[in-house]
Order: sequence, then C-alpha cells, then structure tokens
Amino acid sequence: MGLTMDARGHPNRILELELSGKFAHFRKFYTNASSLTFTIPPRTAVAGLIASVLKCSRDSYYEALSSDKLFVAVAVKRGVQPRKFMQTLNYIKDKSKQNPINDVSVHSQCRFELLTGGDDKDISYRIWLGFHTQNEKLAGIEKLLSDRNFGYGIYLGQRQFRADLEIVNRYDESEFEMVSESAYVDSAIALGKAKPNLDEQGVLQIERMPLEQSQEKINNEQVRRLIRAEEILFHISGQRIEGIFKDCCKIKNEQEEVIYFL
Repeated sequence: MGLTMDARGHPNRILELELSGKFAHFRKFYTNASSLTFTIPPRTAVAGLIASVLKCSRDSYYEALSSDKLFVAVAVKRGVQPRKFMQTLNYIKDKSKQNPINDVSVHSQCRFELLTGGDDKDISYRIWLGFHTQNEKLAGIEKLLSDRNFGYGIYLGQRQFRADLEIVNRYDESEFEMVSESAYVDSAIALGKAKPNLDEQGVLQIERMPLEQSQEKINNEQVRRLIRAEEILFHISGQRIEGIFKDCCKIKNEQEEVIYFL
C-alpha cells in the first residue's frame, strides 16, 4: 500500500512540468538479458532527474529527495501515446579500453526496448513536483528550471536520450488541497489506492515500479538498495481515470485536476 499523505506531511508549493524528448528508456529493475523499459518514468527516475539539476553527486541524494521532502506525480501528456519497440545493441565488455571499438570479440549483444511518442511526435510526460519552500535543498529548484539551468543535464532515463524540461504552471498552497477520496484521478496512482471504473476508460496499464532507494554499507562497500516498490496504475495516453481514489491532491485549476504523489 502507498504511504498516506498524513504520514508524509504536505507540500506548500507545486510545479507542473513537461518532460519531453525523442526517445526514452526507464530500465525495469527486474529485467536481466533483455533491457525492458517502464512506460512512464518511475519516481526514482524523476528524483534522479531533479538531483541532476541540483548537481547532486551519484547516490548522494536519496535522503534529501525522499518522498516526505520531494512529492512526485507523473502522467503521460494527453494526446501522446508511448510506443515501445525492440532494438539490438552491441555493448563492449572490455573495461581496459585496450581493444578498438570495432573488435567484435569484445562485443556483447543485448535486446533493448525503446520508447518513442509515435507518429513522429516527441514522447512527453507531465510531472508535478511538490515541496516545502522552507527546504533549503529544494527552494532554488524553481529558479533553476525557469532559467533553464539544468545542472548536469536532463535525460529520459539514460544519458544518450537528452530531454527538455519546462515549467507549465505553478501552484501556491492556496491553490491545491489534499483530499482523502476522489471520484477521478489525472496521474499515475498506487494500485492499492485505486478502484477504477473499468467501463469506457480506454487503455489502463499496471506496472510494478521502484519508488524509493537508499544507500547502505554492506561488507565495507556502499550499496544502492531499493526500499519501496509498488504496483502503479496509469492511463496509457494520460486521460482522466474515473472510480474511487484515496489520498490524492486536488489542484484548483480550470480542469480541477487530481493527482497522486507516488
């Protein structure tokens, strides 16, 4: 089951963002020989993206951007339907860099699943970031994004898939409220918090996704550890889902959108 908003606290600022690019790959943590991708960016990927903007070093930001400090909601942008297709990539096994790149003896082939937007469109997502303006780590994120100062760079899952990130809307504390129950939701939501009405909903999808990580010391080595993963429900083309949904956030905009912080 997802964490309740009471357990996390509440943000007093929300930024609505559009994340877009030509290709994406958000690697499923349970894949092995073939690299499969999630359809939407997991919370861990969004946290990593924000860490890149803030110039946080690798694996150093898990506590600073935990779910009680950085509130993340995700949806496919309406009108875009992600399309998956498989490619075969050659990886170089040799770590010594002594062999030339065209030496096929050190190559390893791997099946690699890619995401695109389809119909020559970019793949695009809506991201909502909630945070406390008193949080020194996150207080400057709005200015960085407004100035398009993306720190180490913006990527759609992997560094070769460069992306763009744009602020679409800003919401102060008076412009949204936490609701214990809603008759619809406009973002991905933990399956344990959802009872969707399956009539005429279009295509819904469920994926088990990583939500939070930590770094632990095991045998004198720092090791990344997954500490929270859940079944996540979302609409494949970002449409509103009707039903009964718990522990959401209602935004007081024209569409009265309801989102869920993963």
